[in-house]
Formats: sequence, C-alpha cells, structure tokens
Amino acid sequence: MRVKAAYQKKRTDGEFLIVMSPGLHIHFLNESAAFLLDLCDGRSLGTDEILERFAQRYREVAEETLKEDIRQTVQEFLQAGILVTEDVDGGGDDRDRGQ
Repeated sequence: MRVKAAYQKKRTDGEFLIVMSPGLHIHFLNESAAFLLDLCDGRSLGTDEILERFAQRYREVAEETLKEDIRQTVQEFLQAGILVTEDVDGGGDDRDRGQ
C-alpha cells in the first residue's frame, strides 16, 4: 500500500495533514494515524512488521488493541482514497482511476 499520488503529507505546527489538490481535500490526522501513513510508503511492509513497529512505539497499548486500530485505520484510509493498493503489474498512475 502507498499514499495516493494526488495526496501530499504535511506537518505544520504539530498537526498532521493530508492534502489533495485539485478540490483541496484536507484530512487531519492524529500522531498514530500519521505514523501508520508513513509506514505505507509502497515498500510492502507486512501486517506483522507494521504491528511490530507500533508495538515498539506504543508499548503501553495491548497488541490486540493495536492490531484492531491499525486494521480500522487502514480501512478508513482506503475508503477515503488516501491509500491505494499496488497494481498487480505495479505500473500506472492512480490519479485518474477514481480511487
């Protein structure tokens, strides 16, 4: 998974934003959602590796809670069109796919 090409990640004054132009769609993210989005950079990290990185960063949170929060946030990012899954052939530009 990776961030859709039309979106840009911004960090200003301690706030995490995802901005899409044209149309200027802005999504405000909390710190953990921004961290998850940073991990979804197209390197194909597996669920276990993402969970491990979250567990290292958020040691006070139970693993099952982290797992469910990650699953739910990824689903929300996919539904909002912020994240896209890679093509089978890995090519092409996702901007005109309506995702």
